[in-house]
Amino acid sequence: MMFLGRGMRRALTQRLTIGALMAVVVGAAAPLTHATDDEAQRALVTAHGLLERGLHELAAAEYESYLQLAPDGGDAATARYGLAVCRFRLEQWQAAVDALDGVPRDASFQFAGDALLIGGHALLRLGDAAGAAERFGVLVGSFAEHPSAGEAAAVRVEALQRAGEVAGASAAYDELATRWPDEALLPRAAFFAGQADMAQGQLDRAAGRFATCANRAEAGLAARATLMQARCLERTGRADAALDAFATARGALGDDALLQREAMLGQARLLYSKGQLEQAAEALDASLRDSPTDELAAHAGLLRARVYVDEDQPAAASKLLAPLMKAGPVALRDDATFWAAKCALRADKPGVAAELLEHAVGQFGQSELLAEMRYDLGVALTRAGQDEAAEQAFALFAERHSAHALAGEAWATLASLQHNRGAYEESFRSAESALGMAAPAQSEALRMLRAEDLLMLQRFEDAAQAFADVRKSASSSALQMQSAFRGAQALARAGQFAQARPLFESVLDGANTPRVFAPAAFELGDGLFASDDYAEAEHAFSLFIDLAPDDASIDDALIKLGLAQARQKHADEALKTFERLLKEYPQSTHATHARFEQGQALVALDRPADATRAFEAVVSEAPDSRFAPFAMRDLGALAQQRGDYEAARRWFERAAGTGVEAIAGESRYEEARSLLAAGRYAEAAPALEALLEQGDAAQRAACAAQLGLALSRVGQSAEALPYLERALERDQALAQDLRESAMYELAWCLRALERPESIDAYRTLLSAGPSPMVRGHALLDCAALLMDRGELADASELLGEANAIADSGDAVLGADVVEQIVYRRGACGYKLGSFEEAASTLAGFRARFPKSTVRSSAELIRGESLMRLNRHSDAAVMFAGAVDDETCRPQDKQAALLRLGETCATLQRWNDSRDAFERYLAQFGDEPLWFQAAFGKAWALEHSGMLDEAIESYRTVAEKHEGETAARAQFQIGECLFAKGDLAEAARELMRVDILYAYPQWSAAALHEAGKCFEQMRQIADARAQYEAVVRRFAESSWAQSARERLNTLEQANPPGRNRVGGDQ
Repeated sequence: MMFLGRGMRRALTQRLTIGALMAVVVGAAAPLTHATDDEAQRALVTAHGLLERGLHELAAAEYESYLQLAPDGGDAATARYGLAVCRFRLEQWQAAVDALDGVPRDASFQFAGDALLIGGHALLRLGDAAGAAERFGVLVGSFAEHPSAGEAAAVRVEALQRAGEVAGASAAYDELATRWPDEALLPRAAFFAGQADMAQGQLDRAAGRFATCANRAEAGLAARATLMQARCLERTGRADAALDAFATARGALGDDALLQREAMLGQARLLYSKGQLEQAAEALDASLRDSPTDELAAHAGLLRARVYVDEDQPAAASKLLAPLMKAGPVALRDDATFWAAKCALRADKPGVAAELLEHAVGQFGQSELLAEMRYDLGVALTRAGQDEAAEQAFALFAERHSAHALAGEAWATLASLQHNRGAYEESFRSAESALGMAAPAQSEALRMLRAEDLLMLQRFEDAAQAFADVRKSASSSALQMQSAFRGAQALARAGQFAQARPLFESVLDGANTPRVFAPAAFELGDGLFASDDYAEAEHAFSLFIDLAPDDASIDDALIKLGLAQARQKHADEALKTFERLLKEYPQSTHATHARFEQGQALVALDRPADATRAFEAVVSEAPDSRFAPFAMRDLGALAQQRGDYEAARRWFERAAGTGVEAIAGESRYEEARSLLAAGRYAEAAPALEALLEQGDAAQRAACAAQLGLALSRVGQSAEALPYLERALERDQALAQDLRESAMYELAWCLRALERPESIDAYRTLLSAGPSPMVRGHALLDCAALLMDRGELADASELLGEANAIADSGDAVLGADVVEQIVYRRGACGYKLGSFEEAASTLAGFRARFPKSTVRSSAELIRGESLMRLNRHSDAAVMFAGAVDDETCRPQDKQAALLRLGETCATLQRWNDSRDAFERYLAQFGDEPLWFQAAFGKAWALEHSGMLDEAIESYRTVAEKHEGETAARAQFQIGECLFAKGDLAEAARELMRVDILYAYPQWSAAALHEAGKCFEQMRQIADARAQYEAVVRRFAESSWAQSARERLNTLEQANPPGRNRVGGDQ
């Protein structure tokens, strides 16, 4: 059994109907943003009207017509929901469920909770208890505040029990009892929860559930609950309690023979179990008794039918009335037919009602209910969608029963029908007739209808005044708001937005604004946007979208909202709005505009790749639109920005070719600039020259600057100078970046022409405070010129500043520029003797600039600096890196090999040292510095203990070279012989140093060492002679001091007068 609570039915009626017939008409008036002849909209409005009148079959047809015409329309969900209600009222359960397919089940749909409730009841009627339980569960879980949430929770218990989910049913009841303890259907839910408990064997708990039901439910259900309680008590062995329960049930069941017999049977069973056989028999006999019938039942049936009608139980009433209409007493047949028609209207069967009433009017012409029959016939025909016949019926009523209490209602309804079919002049006159006999409440509605007629007749000023009159005397806030809204629309259409604005605002209350007034937010936004009040316009359009997310004009609101946000430079918000429009309404007439504005927002948000895709979509999808030329222009700008100047040129060329004058000149100029940026200077120059005299002063100056740049880049420095000077004469008209570029190019041209004022040009540029990138280039160029002039300190200062810019990350200086800054700074530091600075500056040069052509030179300079700092190990690494670099220049490699050998010798890495010198001799043996390598090799051999090989290498230097190194080599020959113990040969070779070479320092050293040889050979006189020569000839040298010490030693060891072995006296 499926239970449809009264509260739920009232909610459906309130939501799907507009109220009184007059309000239906007014509410159905299409907003002026939609065409009144829109077939789909007429179908929807008609469906609502039919549903309100209970003409469910006809309403269903209209809803289906709407859905066929506009399956994806803004009101599709509402239409499906209305269709479901119709099918439900028609007891077409499956059709009701099918209609709900596609209806949102979340809070985005106003009637989601009601839809879930209807769907659940329909599924339960179809026997799909599990499906019903699921829908009720969603309603309870997601719409706990819904007026029917408690009812849904209650019926869910029944559905779960019927679906066999007995544990779930028990749990659902516990939740119901906790959250909705006052729910009217809780007793019924307790009944089904008791059945679920019984299925689980929880008989004691089941008995408690049934007791709850019995104590709180209506009599019939209470009696049945008592009966079920009795069964539980019986099965748990509590016979006395069960007997009492069965007795109570019998007393409560009244004339329900079936249940009486069941209760009697229960009593009989218990009496029999107790051995009381006579009492059990009596109970069984009583259960077989029939209920009597008589003629008086006809009157009772008619009266009961009327009660059923008042209780909104038309089916039950119709069941009683049907036999009365056909075979009841003659005096009661007109009443029975009249009330049967009422039942048909309540059951949303207006066609049936119309047939009954037409029959009644024809057969019962003398009935006291004739006027009411005629009036209700008009109502039935209206709800059945037979508007023409309805108009005739109400017109006949107004003519025949002009003094009847319903005459005013008839005129009013007639006016509504005329208004609905667009007969606004006739509607206006009918409303005038109705006003003379209308009650105050109806009078307001009629005056409102008259104002609507004036509005639809485009008599906007008259309509505005009429709505104002309604508003002044409105008896309800709802009517006051409606008249304010429609009055505002009339004023806006009359071009009086300033007067309309406060009226629009008066009906808006943020998120609390009724849905019916959502268009007020839209129209308010329109007026504010036109008044350039973008912040307020944004607020209004946002409110409209929130209030009416499924409205047919939502795309109009979205494009205007996005534009309002963009006008305020709120690019983030604007982008989201445009993307929403494109996603949700891809077929909108505003899609191309939204795509273009999306690109603009992405540009503002510095998302060039995404912006490019948006503009490309505009060009490819809508090449003939008014947005395509501007999209081409913006694509050119984006291509320029990312450095794709060929693409930029093509886009600007296309934009200029569209013929849109607003962007043609700009596009041709940007096309030329793209050629310039792409390095196609020869093509850029004539293009710029052609534009040289076009535009205002700023444009001409910019063009001259660009032309100068182009000529300079093709090597025409002399030709470029006049244009650059011309542009800079008007530098106030130049953009900052272009002015800097022109100043830099001017200095470059002067440098290329070897003009002395080039340095001054660079200094002027630097004093102007250029951007970090331009400043970095200018500092480098100026420093190079200063280095060429030998002004190393000034150059170093400029390079230090340039290096700071490169390290700061504030400018995108190319790697080649940074490389030159670092290299020149290191070289400057070395030449200035700032070896620590030079070494630090050039550290990691190879890793930082792996493709540099001066990397080996940089390592050589750093190695030299490290040697000066006595960091020989680090220096050796630098020299080795330079030596092994395949790009190392021959002169740099020579120096690197010599320095590598030298540093390895300092580090006493004799094999590495010898290897370096040998590599030098192998590759550069004919070079002027061969002797240094030969000497270094000999030195390494000597310290490796390879004395003979060392002597040979020293002798090569001594014999083939003329210079100090030859003298030193000769000295080392003697030293090697001394080390070998060949003292005589050593002395001879050492004496040759003084004889053959004129280098005092080496003569002093050689004579001193020769003296040591003679001393060890015990040739004391010869030894003394050498020491004395050193003292005499080289008195200031360190060797002289050592010689004096040796002479003193000899004097003490060999006093005069004694013979010495191996020497003279």
